[in-house]
Amino acid sequence: MIARMDDPRTRHWLTLTAALDRPMREHAPGWTDHNEHDPGMTMLELIAYLAENLQRYARVVEGGEPALSRAIRALDAYALKPIATSGTVRPNYFPGRLLTADDLREEQEYHREKHRRHLQMLHGFGVVDGLDVDVASDGATIAIEPGLAIDRYGREIVLDDLVVTPIPPDAPSPICVLVRYAERMVDPVPVADVAAGTEPSHIEEGCDVSLVPDPREDGIAIARLIREKALWRVDPAFVPARLQASRD
Repeated sequence: MIARMDDPRTRHWLTLTAALDRPMREHAPGWTDHNEHDPGMTMLELIAYLAENLQRYARVVEGGEPALSRAIRALDAYALKPIATSGTVRPNYFPGRLLTADDLREEQEYHREKHRRHLQMLHGFGVVDGLDVDVASDGATIAIEPGLAIDRYGREIVLDDLVVTPIPPDAPSPICVLVRYAERMVDPVPVADVAAGTEPSHIEEGCDVSLVPDPREDGIAIARLIREKALWRVDPAFVPARLQASRD
């Protein structure tokens, strides 16, 4: 059979052969590979062939997995181009690869982490738009306008609708209005395993609103309330962290 250079198996074979050839030249300068019948080339091709089949089929005797793993890591180290790594790894897909839920979650997390890093490093944290807080005429209820904020971890905090919440009677003064990123599992569907029942099919992202005595790092304080003569009002001296919206 004639080896085709555009065949991934041929490229993989050449990579393995080249990876073994380099260290042999360093440790044995007399090593020769003038033609395909050279004994050295024969040995290299044999080792590459065995390594390739072990990696593909993992047919090793009991207790041999650690040795196989070391051999594969050594071959990979020779074949990989040295780079200064960033610690970021994304899945690599190819025809015939078996995909699992973990692979798809890894793909999602890769893009989510890149987006969070972009927001965190290039924009910072704070209120982007909206999220204004008003105290109702009864002096005991607050209303929060829809809006968007970015927390210290680069997560988007989105409030789509007006939120009205009462202020607890025993709340200390002053008290901060805090918005935090939140998510929950929704839309359960049946699963193949009848015994398992159902599993959520989606993750809904949202916003949690709470009243806390002091600002917290896991959220954005959008207002501070103070109590005067049994009535609450927004403290004008408190200025929340803000970011400039891109459309401004």
